[in-house]
Amino acid sequence: HMGAAAARIVRRMITVRLRTKDGTERVQIDPSATTSALLDLVADRFKLDRGVIWISRDGPGRERLPETGPTGAAHGDMLYLHYTGDREVLDKYVEKDPFKELVQEGDLRKQGKSAWTLTNFLDYRSEREFKLVKPPDPHCLFVSVDANASNSFLAN
Repeated sequence: HMGAAAARIVRRMITVRLRTKDGTERVQIDPSATTSALLDLVADRFKLDRGVIWISRDGPGRERLPETGPTGAAHGDMLYLHYTGDREVLDKYVEKDPFKELVQEGDLRKQGKSAWTLTNFLDYRSEREFKLVKPPDPHCLFVSVDANASNSFLAN
């Protein structure tokens, strides 16, 4: 149970979505954070030059947020991050890295190999993936059933 004084000190962070030319990013900020503090956080986290980034409320960037004031963002709001140059978005590689899960589970070490080639890994993966294939051709295409014979069979 938290006292009233302690509850006032603990401040809930909000998540703000930042739409960039490279996709959408999410950052957690204090609700009272200034635009300048958000820009500092973004520059550090995404390895961008602080001098060439700015944030707006609209995609084209006409409603540029002043750096001195608060962001005015609420939890889940979409802001637009503008910057010049390119950056490499590492999250897309980390999420889809098939080695990550296998290494964490220790599956690759259990195979007893000291080194893995791409061919080894692809063979290993193909053994563990379910593949949809065309069903085999039937032995016959049509069946004719005598109705009287089947009725008398079922009756007995």
